[in-house]
Amino acid sequence: MRVFLLISLLLSVTVSAEFKSVLFKAPVLEVEDALTESSWKKNWKAAMGKWYWKNDAIVGEENLAQNHHAGAGHIHTMHSGIIEAEFRMDDSKRIQVGHDYLAKDRKDHLLRIIVTSSGKLSVRAGSGWGKTTKMKQVGKGTKVSVEKGKWHKVAFEFDKQKVIVHFDGKKVFEGVCEANQDVVKNRIALTAKGFASFRNVKFWNGVSK
Repeated sequence: MRVFLLISLLLSVTVSAEFKSVLFKAPVLEVEDALTESSWKKNWKAAMGKWYWKNDAIVGEENLAQNHHAGAGHIHTMHSGIIEAEFRMDDSKRIQVGHDYLAKDRKDHLLRIIVTSSGKLSVRAGSGWGKTTKMKQVGKGTKVSVEKGKWHKVAFEFDKQKVIVHFDGKKVFEGVCEANQDVVKNRIALTAKGFASFRNVKFWNGVSK
C-alpha cells in the first residue's frame, strides 16, 4: 500500500503537458497555479497596468498613462526547467511570458517569449539589469496560429543558453541565447499590450538529459 501511494505521488509531479520535453528527463512540477482570484492575490504581484479577475481568468490591462505594457510576476527560485501558461488575446497586440531575477531595488530581465495578435512568435534574451527593450532577439521568429478570443498555450524549456518553445502542444522554436542564461532566476513574468487574459501557469524543475 505504501509503495502504491509513493508511486502515485511521484507520477503526480512529473510532466503532464501536451508535449514531450526536449531538454529534460522526468521534470518535476513545482508551481501549478490556475490563476483564480484568490491564488492571484496570494502568489502574484502587479508591476505595471491593472490586473483583475474576470469571468474565468486573470486579465492584464495596459495603463496608457504609464507608457508601458501591463506586467506582473510570481516569485519562485529556479535555474533550469519549463514554464507554461495559457493566454487569450482579448484586445491585445502582444503578450509575453518569461522569467527574471528580481532584487530589492532592481530587476534583471532574462528571457521573454513574445506572441503577437498577428501570429508572430519570437524570443528575446538579456542579462545585466537592463530594460526589456535592450534584450536581443534569439534566432528568427516563427509564425503560429493565434485567434482572438481563443485560449492558447505557450510553454518554453530553458537550460543554460538553450531555449525550446512549444505552442499549443507543438514544438515551434529552438534557439541559443547570446546573453548568459546560466544564472538563478526567481520570477515568472506575464505581460500584456492592450489587455489579455491568463490562466494555468506552471513550472517544472528540470534535470538535463
